Amino acid sequence: MPIAIDPTKAPDTTPPGKTPNPEPDPKKIPGNEPPSKK
Repeated sequence: MPIAIDPTKAPDTTPPGKTPNPEPDPKKIPGNEPPSKK
């Protein structure tokens, strides 16, 4: 299935594992993850 370009998303130019979002991912912010994950 070809990858459709989503106009709401930034161009997929970021390496795998990185988010194209300029905003920090809440899941990646230390201390913001659920206690059960520790």
